[in-house]
Amino acid sequence: MAQSNWFNQNKNRSFPFIKGTVGVRIPESGPVTMNQLPHDFIADAGFITGVESYFDVEEHTIYLYRVSRAGDTVLFEFRSDAPVLYDYPMVFTRDIDDAEYSVEHVEVSVEGSQSSESDSGEDYCEEPLWSGYLVTGEMESIAARLADGEEIVRETGDAEVEPALIQNIHATILAAIDLANADRTRATASDGCDDPIWSYPTGVIYPGEKCVQGDVKIKPGYNTKLLQDDLANSITILAKKGQGAGEPCEEVPVFEGETPPEGASNDLLAGGLLCNEVVRSINGVGGPLFQITAGLGVSVVAEPENNKVIVDVNMIGLAVCLFDLSQVSESLSE
Repeated sequence: MAQSNWFNQNKNRSFPFIKGTVGVRIPESGPVTMNQLPHDFIADAGFITGVESYFDVEEHTIYLYRVSRAGDTVLFEFRSDAPVLYDYPMVFTRDIDDAEYSVEHVEVSVEGSQSSESDSGEDYCEEPLWSGYLVTGEMESIAARLADGEEIVRETGDAEVEPALIQNIHATILAAIDLANADRTRATASDGCDDPIWSYPTGVIYPGEKCVQGDVKIKPGYNTKLLQDDLANSITILAKKGQGAGEPCEEVPVFEGETPPEGASNDLLAGGLLCNEVVRSINGVGGPLFQITAGLGVSVVAEPENNKVIVDVNMIGLAVCLFDLSQVSESLSE
């Protein structure tokens, strides 16, 4: 940040605003409009639009929307026309007795809460929507232009911040990682049967760790393969049987305390059947539906209560020819 002699040398410049958006035909004394804002109100400012701000340097601007006074307190309210930032103004606070070139740093979070360097320093998980600093000029001069209870409000085109003073980091960095599991594929009942009943919501996302920041190490889990591409700055997570931590010996819970559904016959968390309890193919012909038809000499008996189909080769309906083996032998010897 610049030193006081730099601010002194630039008291007659529109900086940090675009020339022509402030300081136009400034009256010698008394109230001013935002377009007439004297150069000694604000000496310097800078802003960082955050990773979730959706700020576009080609389309959006940051501007001083309002300067207001209540007693000895003067507020400088900045806004942006970026849709995400519009409802989250950044407000800097001054006292009329503050020294010339006083500095304040402010952050605005997604919830709209605002913190400055004077706060307790409590860590917040999320990155700020945007942040900035403000350096003000002589507060006596500001107080002389702005009486108690009065405010200066921007009109379209006034008090636009120089684009060079805006650092846009939207979608440029990974600020934090949240870990969660999607729900598993759960068994459904056959037609005419009641579906399994779980004691907790299903078909939802189950959160795990939130706001993992700093140095993060990612290692493959069960049946998982990781591919790192340094040139593309990417990590690809693939499902590969037997890779990573290998195949689990038992079901892996989606969340802590996950239990099977009510009345589960084999305690599977998914509520389904074991692999050896399900017919997956017959003579190489896959399901999911099989049609078994009885032919001559064969009967098919279904036992739904036992989940069983009996194929009985009983020869019923077939003609059986009986031969005298000694006669056949004599005939062949001739």
